[in-house]
Amino acid sequence: MGMAEQEKINRMQKNLSVIRNVARWTTERLGEELGVSRQTINSLEHNKTKMTKTQYLALRAVFNHEAMISENTALAQVIQSLVDEPVEEALSDETEESNGAEDEVQMDAMDGMSVATNVLADRKMAAAIAEALPTAMAAAMPPLTSLVVLPIVKQMMKRGR
Repeated sequence: MGMAEQEKINRMQKNLSVIRNVARWTTERLGEELGVSRQTINSLEHNKTKMTKTQYLALRAVFNHEAMISENTALAQVIQSLVDEPVEEALSDETEESNGAEDEVQMDAMDGMSVATNVLADRKMAAAIAEALPTAMAAAMPPLTSLVVLPIVKQMMKRGR
């Protein structure tokens, strides 16, 4: 795992209670969404347990889902500013210091979650995407996400404990 990935995981763990509160969820509700106990969430929030990449991805998925279905752009913006942007700024500083040496960029699940959050945080972009989707497809997306993505995320979270 790269330094940028670990930094995002660390920032998510450090800011988990703030992000959860912006979502207006209790530790119990977040635990239910992930299929874990509220004690597991509490342990992550208080640094009693180190967050894994799997747990990070599961958290990003449920928070992105919540931001999408509740149109909570504040949630997406908080994740973007507390988790994604500081890491991106640090990476751009490192790139400038590397004397222009080009690094191979690989997009993985963590990058995909960041991109999804960025889209959700940008109201104009989210509105344009929603407008571009056929109405029937747009109506089917939240239920599809609930039926397909959330069970997978819950299983991932259980394994990541």
